[in-house]
Amino acid sequence: MSATTCLYDQVLPLLRQYSHRRDLRHLKALAWMVTALVCSGQFSLPEWESYVPSRARQ
Repeated sequence: MSATTCLYDQVLPLLRQYSHRRDLRHLKALAWMVTALVCSGQFSLPEWESYVPSRARQ
């Protein structure tokens, strides 16, 4: 398991305890954004690409 996945697994429950929403898709996206922000130290979406696992192709 990569370092970003471990961090994501810690961030998601933390965010989830403050959310009353039933749809987890937005919360998961937010958790990945927070994880990428912490790991990259940048406020740039292109810089976050390498920290978020995805099946998307360019």
